[in-house]
Amino acid sequence: MTTQVHPTAPAPPELGPSGFDDFEELAPRPRRRLVTPLNAGLVAILITAVGFLAGVLVEKGQAGGTAASAGGARRALTAGGAGAGAGAGAARGAAAAAGATVGTISSIDGHTLYLTDTQGTTIKVT
Repeated sequence: MTTQVHPTAPAPPELGPSGFDDFEELAPRPRRRLVTPLNAGLVAILITAVGFLAGVLVEKGQAGGTAASAGGARRALTAGGAGAGAGAGAARGAAAAAGATVGTISSIDGHTLYLTDTQGTTIKVT
C-alpha cells in the first residue's frame, strides 16, 4: 500500500538523525549543590546529638562507683546525727566515724596517692 500525498498539503518536515524533528538541545540541568546551609546545620545537630549521647553513656558507665560512694557517705552523715545544715565539721566527724580520711591530695606517684589530712599528717593510700 502506498501513501498518497494530497497535492495541496504541506510537505512533511524532514527528520533529523534521531528520527525526530531537529530541535535545539536543551541545556543540561544545573548540578545541585551538595553542601547547603540546611544540610550543614542538620549534620552539625546530628554530630552534637551523637556526641551528647556518647558522653551520657560514658558518664553512666563511670558513675557506678561514685554514686555508691556518695550514697554511703550520705548514710554515714545521717546515721551519725549530722543533718543537712550541720556543716563541714560534722561531715568530717561522720567520715572519720565511718573509717574515711579527709584531706587534700599532696602528690601521686604511679598507683600510690599521698594525702595530707587536716592535722598536716601525710598518709599513703595505695
